[in-house]
Order: sequence, then structure tokens, then C-alpha cells
Amino acid sequence: MIRHIWTVACSRGVVDKASNNVSLQNVLEQLTIIGEPSHDLKLRLELAIVSFWIRSNMEQPAFGRVRVTFVSPSGEDLASIESEINMLDHARSRNIMRAGVLPLPEAGYYNFRVDVQHKDSDTWQQVALVPLEVKFNPPSDATEGEGN
Repeated sequence: MIRHIWTVACSRGVVDKASNNVSLQNVLEQLTIIGEPSHDLKLRLELAIVSFWIRSNMEQPAFGRVRVTFVSPSGEDLASIESEINMLDHARSRNIMRAGVLPLPEAGYYNFRVDVQHKDSDTWQQVALVPLEVKFNPPSDATEGEGN
């Protein structure tokens, strides 16, 4: 079986070849958008969803899939990506999934919902919710304060 340890949303996850450790750059906790919410708003950004997994039984190989779904504050699934978790030869695994666009139709707390599907199973099991707060600030009016 596969055990989820952590997942982080950031701009980049960089694996050091010498130490095999990962550096997380620009962890994403909050976005402030200048403008108004819109169902058409799709923010382009460099995004990496980095997850760390281990075998439940260190001696037993494991294989499965991870799915990360971006969920709106109102509970709508907006986008998802999937990847393999291969621990046949190693007792731990990191997955770095990249995305370049986030749909942002409303303000509030979005979540990256992390699900795992074990080998020979049809069901997905939720293992984490990673929050992202999105705020909207109206654009400042350039004519404000000019004697209107």
C-alpha cells in the first residue's frame, strides 16, 4: 500500500541530484488578483504540486496513481491531473505535477484535493486537502481624487 506524507503547492520543486532532496520554491498559500471574479478568469502561473509518498510496508513494493483536483470555494471540481506512483524499486516516491493555468471564478478558499488509487483498485481515496486563498481587489480608478 501507498501512504501519503505531504503535498505542497509551489512555483517549482527542484530535486538536488547529489542529495536526492527536494527544494520547494515560492510555496503558494494565497493569491491576490487585481480585478473582479469571473467564470472566464484563468490565471497563468508556474505551478507545481509536489507530493511525497512512502510504502506502508517498507519491504513490499507498491504501485498506484495520484490525482490532484482543483476545487472551488463553492465545491466545484475545476481541473484535475493524474500521475503514477511507482514504488516497485524504491520505498519512497516524490511526484511533481505541473500546471500552468488555474481557473478562478470566485474569491475564497480553493483546495487542491489529493486522491490515491492503489494498484488493482477502482476506487480513489482522498488523502489531503491543500488550501489556496484567493482574494480579489478591484482595480484602482486612475481618475479617483482628481476633483470629480
